Amino acid sequence: MDSAAVIKEVESHCQTQGLRLTPTRKRVLELVLAAEGPVKAYELLDQLKAEQPKAAPPTVYRALDFLLENHFIHRLETLNSFVSCFHPDHQHEGQFLICECCEAVIEVHDHEIDERLRQAAVARNFKPRRQVLEIYGSCQDCQTDCPGDSDQASGESDQARQRHAPIDGGRADCRHRRSHRQGQTQGD
Repeated sequence: MDSAAVIKEVESHCQTQGLRLTPTRKRVLELVLAAEGPVKAYELLDQLKAEQPKAAPPTVYRALDFLLENHFIHRLETLNSFVSCFHPDHQHEGQFLICECCEAVIEVHDHEIDERLRQAAVARNFKPRRQVLEIYGSCQDCQTDCPGDSDQASGESDQARQRHAPIDGGRADCRHRRSHRQGQTQGD
């Protein structure tokens, strides 16, 4: 689903559910959709301030809260950032493959994973509120181009690999940086 279709879907959902999609909420959603990867709240604030000089952090956080609450975007917990949801027409839990090299985020929507995690929680008398599954590694394009992406057979120690981990700053070495689109979905 492309960005324009997502916006239409969100507008339609808000209208049928009686939700207020204010101009600021819509603009924050557009900015998240336009991002080439995970985007932090303060990056969104900087972009919003270019258009609305009086915008303040609470403005962005309220918009993000609304978008999250209604499942129009996802929060990547470990990165403290946000990505768009390319199928806001139905509620689902987040499962993400995150490339440490180019920061591509691939949403994997697999109902079986959702259900197995839910069952595991119930079996342990745990009441889950929400779930986010984040798996870090290398996308197909970056597997040979990104520093630190060699596999165990290369003989490089885990410690050495961590020193070169692109998520810590080596991302610029990857020529595929942010060349992917996050809207890929599997398992629907």
